[in-house]
Amino acid sequence: PSAWKPAGKDVPQNLLVIDTTRPIEVAAFDQKGTVIILGQHELGYRDIEKGESRIYDLRHQKWTQNITITKDLFENLTNKGFSLIRLALFIGMLVLPFFLYAMFWIGYLISLLFGALIVWAIAKLNGHTMTYGRAYRAGVFLLPLPLFYDWLVTAAHGRTPLIFSLILAIMAFINFPRTPAPVTPETKPEEPTPEPKNAEGTEKKQ
Repeated sequence: PSAWKPAGKDVPQNLLVIDTTRPIEVAAFDQKGTVIILGQHELGYRDIEKGESRIYDLRHQKWTQNITITKDLFENLTNKGFSLIRLALFIGMLVLPFFLYAMFWIGYLISLLFGALIVWAIAKLNGHTMTYGRAYRAGVFLLPLPLFYDWLVTAAHGRTPLIFSLILAIMAFINFPRTPAPVTPETKPEEPTPEPKNAEGTEKKQ
């Protein structure tokens, strides 16, 4: 087929020639204009890229039974082969979007192994105490905006991991704001001493 021919390269006219009338010779590839020759006892193959030809003697193989290749058998096998290829391509087109979607998320979840460190560091800086596991789970919920940005720039000109991490850091700052320092006996402000009162409940005046 024309679609199989590499651009700018001269390739043989035929993909396969069956000739059981004589042994396969190297010169037969050019004479018959083919890539593969199937003979009565041999199988020949020509590597177009390297310009090398190889001929294999099938009689040394351990066949369980003799096989007679006829035109009808060849056409039947070819039709079944192309039918299987078409079916595989059809199934592949159905499965490919789900596979790519899964790989997309797996890639980001792996990237989040580093992103969780960013979330953990910013939360720690703002006075929040958390484990790495909690920071990773928080990073999953913070992913939508960085992912949206990443999708836009990837569609435009390519991914920029630094800006992706920067957006994730900003989201962490927003979701983990700085908390006031806890009040301790050392930091607790002194309360004013109340004025003493007399028996009537009024303050004594000096």
